Amino acid sequence: MVGDVIPFSPAGGWDEGAVAFFSEGRGVTYADLAVRAEQVASHLYAAGARAGVPVATLLAPGQAFVEVLHATMRIGAVLMPLDGRLAAAELSARIDAARSTLLIHDDRHADLAGRLDRDHVNVRELPVGRPAPRAPVGSFDAIHSIFHTSGSTARPKMVPLSVGNLYWGALASAAVIGVRRDDRWLATLTTAHVGGLSIYLRSAIYGTSVVIHDGFDAERANRAIDNDSVTIVSLVAATLERLLEARGRRPFPPTLRCVLVGGGPIPATLLDTCGARGVPVAPTYGLTEAASQVATAAPGSRSMRVLPGTEVRRGADGELLVRGPTVSASCLGADGWLHTGDAGRVDDEGTVHVDGRIDDLIITGGENVQPAEVEAALASHPSVGEAVVAGTSDGAMGSAVVAWVRLRPGPAVSAADLRAHVRARLASFKVPRRVHLVHELPTTPLGKIDRRALREPGP
Repeated sequence: MVGDVIPFSPAGGWDEGAVAFFSEGRGVTYADLAVRAEQVASHLYAAGARAGVPVATLLAPGQAFVEVLHATMRIGAVLMPLDGRLAAAELSARIDAARSTLLIHDDRHADLAGRLDRDHVNVRELPVGRPAPRAPVGSFDAIHSIFHTSGSTARPKMVPLSVGNLYWGALASAAVIGVRRDDRWLATLTTAHVGGLSIYLRSAIYGTSVVIHDGFDAERANRAIDNDSVTIVSLVAATLERLLEARGRRPFPPTLRCVLVGGGPIPATLLDTCGARGVPVAPTYGLTEAASQVATAAPGSRSMRVLPGTEVRRGADGELLVRGPTVSASCLGADGWLHTGDAGRVDDEGTVHVDGRIDDLIITGGENVQPAEVEAALASHPSVGEAVVAGTSDGAMGSAVVAWVRLRPGPAVSAADLRAHVRARLASFKVPRRVHLVHELPTTPLGKIDRRALREPGP
């Protein structure tokens, strides 16, 4: 760091005239962002923001969010981006647990903010204040932001991440996927998740640009890749599948150098499709508690290697354990390791293999079934677009293996056809007892399948 430059501003040698982000067709330079961040910091300070105190936000991705992000860092306040899809009671519980005293929202979330029965300020109506005290520089232990786990398999928990967690995560990621001065990172993930917010932080550290989309739309994302010189895009398996479906057989431009895909298992068939079409996909495994990435493959490779500075080992029960500078100190166990809840292993070459969530394990008739294995077998059928498998109560058998499948457009395929397809590939006890054909699958804000939302239809 140079002088009073904070870690998340381009330091030493970066061009302040470079574009920090594009939003709604307009580019904002780092120089202009620095001015606006100072102004917004003074307004936030006048509204009550203070160093070390969480500032809750309900803001859509865009210029206002980026300005508040950098303004809180100048004050030293803790950013806590919230998901606007949650109910008022859920949001209130998160705000209370974090002891946040300030909620900033935009017009879109004004009604929701009003239902929270607490003080809130529209970002357009922040009070004008004098220049805010600048946060001291250099404390990598200071808490930068608070996130909540996605809650796809368990009750969400609060995860504080430090400046150091996020900064070292940015450096380690760059060591694997690289950085170019002309990089433009397409951001479609929610900023209420570390995977989405890290795009903004990493690009600021690198001095590169973010192309901001308010949510994922396959057609719009494809246009940005074709027309806006996008070089990197972060997706989950489901959104990558939709991107490819919408694109058809059109090749991707050579400017696209990395498609970072995480958020859960990636079907081998999807990776095969990417390989055949020359898509530079980079599978990644990560967690909120580890500031996003833990292991990532180089673009075009399938081998997820542990990021520099991070350690991963297999626990006695097959659980992946992680430690290193990116891991939230509050999430470490008594043994000094983050217990991920994921089943997997690390081979002799340092490649991480993830088998799925330990608590997703289905025990049926005394046999263990990993949903990811059955999902992969279903996904290998050419008519299957997406598949998710879960266990449902089945009396004396313990649990029954049940599948929900979204089909691709094309010839009709029955549930019996899909069960036969799995039976030809897996042991009989792994074949889904029932297969539900659905038009869409429920997802979390990140785009991952929401297993808790799956329910079998009533009688």
